Amino acid sequence: MINGMKRPLVVAFVALSIVVTVGLVNYWGHFHGEILGFFRIGTVIPHSPYLGDVPKHVLSEGELGYDGQFFLAIALDPGLQQGGSVAALDNPRYRYRRIFYPFLASLISLGYKSAVPYALVGINGACLVGIVFVVALWFQESGLSPWLGLLALGIVGVWIVFFLSTADLLASFLLIISLYAYFHCRVWITALAMAAAGLTHETLLLVLGGFWFGALLKRNWRDLLILALAILPAGVWNIHVLKALPVHGSTTGFFENFTLPAEGAVTKIRVFLMDPLSVKAMYDGFTFFLITGMLVPLCFGPKQSDQGRVLRWCGVVYLILYLLVSMQVFEYYLGFNRVFMNVGLLLLMGLADPSWRSVKVGILGLSSVASLFFVIAYTLGLI
Repeated sequence: MINGMKRPLVVAFVALSIVVTVGLVNYWGHFHGEILGFFRIGTVIPHSPYLGDVPKHVLSEGELGYDGQFFLAIALDPGLQQGGSVAALDNPRYRYRRIFYPFLASLISLGYKSAVPYALVGINGACLVGIVFVVALWFQESGLSPWLGLLALGIVGVWIVFFLSTADLLASFLLIISLYAYFHCRVWITALAMAAAGLTHETLLLVLGGFWFGALLKRNWRDLLILALAILPAGVWNIHVLKALPVHGSTTGFFENFTLPAEGAVTKIRVFLMDPLSVKAMYDGFTFFLITGMLVPLCFGPKQSDQGRVLRWCGVVYLILYLLVSMQVFEYYLGFNRVFMNVGLLLLMGLADPSWRSVKVGILGLSSVASLFFVIAYTLGLI
């Protein structure tokens, strides 16, 4: 077993070298040695009372801030015991239900508040390397080169999450672990990983539909029951959040993010065709159409294996989300590339199925070019 993991481990080490290099270049260069640069902190919402003074060179003046800012506020006070912690959240109920990422960072930090930002960034870096390792291991077992696992670094969304410190990389890592365990008939590991994923980003529980459908086709009622239990931790936590936090200042996020079928995507295409061309608009449009293109082979390509069918149904969940999300999600490439990051990772795992493999590799290759462009532009402070 250890010998069989050697090549995937080498691939993971290469991924680790890339992630650490990119992280340190941004930390020392772009952010001038300030870890809070990884959180894109705005000036509109009050900061966490545990944060202290934020250096001006990493503040986004006049902006609300990005999601990482709010995960940081929760990680600094996971029990929200200090009143100022709730005030530091733009949407308390919505943010607090995604507890696992900030809680894990708080746990790793051992109570040292100054270590919390480093823990959040470190978790994301470790999850990115972990995704590469698990995918490389999956490819080796499927008779492919484990080096193809490095294509995970070619998904634009993974770098957006790494630079802005949101919970999506942890959620994606748990999804990849779930799939790998499911393909090896380790249903309890699948259920536990998906339970943790639900506490990280509740939308991941929708992907359980893909696992359920696979179990239904096999009439495996035991697996279906075990997988259904994965919903319970997030369900219990959400009930607690609704009771613990006031309604004032909170929304569900549903009405802001969802709309009539295809309205968001059609509006996005219309805006792209009507707006004047610029480098930013072209990149935005290119990555939008990349995600659209990824959904085609993922959801509609012929599948020749049980694993391929499970990946297809997981992809269908994201296709439904793609058709239902509003223009608010599609408005900016930092948003939709993060929300649909798992589409690229599912397509990548789908390389193990030979159907349309050249098409998948071509799309992932284009995505890698877009990913490299984003990393360079962000590191140079152009974004």
